[in-house]
Amino acid sequence: MKLYIESSGKVFDLTDAATGITWESTYQSGAARLEVTVLGGGFSPGDMLTFEKDGEKAFSGRVFSIRREGAGTVRLTAYDQLRYLKAQDVIFRKGMTLEDLLAQGCTALGLRLGECASTGFPLPDKTFDNKVWLDVLYDSIQELKRLTGAEYCLYDDFGAIRLALLQDLRQPIILGEGSLITGYSQEESLENAANRIKLVQPGNGALLYEDNASMKNWGVLQHLEKLDGGENQAQADQLGKSLLQEKNRVGKTLSLSCLGDLRVRGGRGVRVVLPDLSLDGWMVVDRVRHTIRHGDHTMEVELVGGAQ
Repeated sequence: MKLYIESSGKVFDLTDAATGITWESTYQSGAARLEVTVLGGGFSPGDMLTFEKDGEKAFSGRVFSIRREGAGTVRLTAYDQLRYLKAQDVIFRKGMTLEDLLAQGCTALGLRLGECASTGFPLPDKTFDNKVWLDVLYDSIQELKRLTGAEYCLYDDFGAIRLALLQDLRQPIILGEGSLITGYSQEESLENAANRIKLVQPGNGALLYEDNASMKNWGVLQHLEKLDGGENQAQADQLGKSLLQEKNRVGKTLSLSCLGDLRVRGGRGVRVVLPDLSLDGWMVVDRVRHTIRHGDHTMEVELVGGAQ
């Protein structure tokens, strides 16, 4: 394991001074966070933290908060570059692909951009007034999925922001009984389901997309979206059909307690084998929290439906 901090122009090795490390990353919920408890002090907000283990370059980011807890103990909380995409702005998306939009945001905010997948699909023109960059990028990723079926993941790769196809992030890992898992639970829910999609178009009324079978079984669960006129009729129709296909299902979330493996990160695909739940296939890591204390490495993992 390697844990370093750069402070006041000097690099310090915190590996032996760390008494606890927690690293959390998500698929579509913002920056990865590293919390480190160390014996010592003299650090400042803005210092750079890097963390590696088992050959995996896990985290590179800046310290945002420092908490002194007595007896010489300090807790550092750092975030990767996605934290800076929480900036608000007036954002013009005109004749742009998703990767163009990401490059524009990174340039505007002085962020390092790494390798990005080529989507090759110009998104409908839109203006986002006083919106958060990260929200606009996540919304654009969802919009692209509904228009093309392709799913992408935005993440920070050890100090470089990247955009990748979800299927390209699959890892050669099996999570199952006898393979890392120590406990699990599964939840099924209609909380985020919808079987009626209503799209409101400026000056053109509303478009409805429904599934009568699930409406009979679940009742009417309506999802409303207001279009801003940037979509043509074919794009609006595709959006409505894709939204119905996406939301007209029972949501399933699988929660696992496991022995730790830093290859398990938000947005990555892992194979899950749990015969008791009739599961054997690829799932996407929605959220993972790694904890390292006294040489023990465990992780709590939340997974959602399969990678496409």
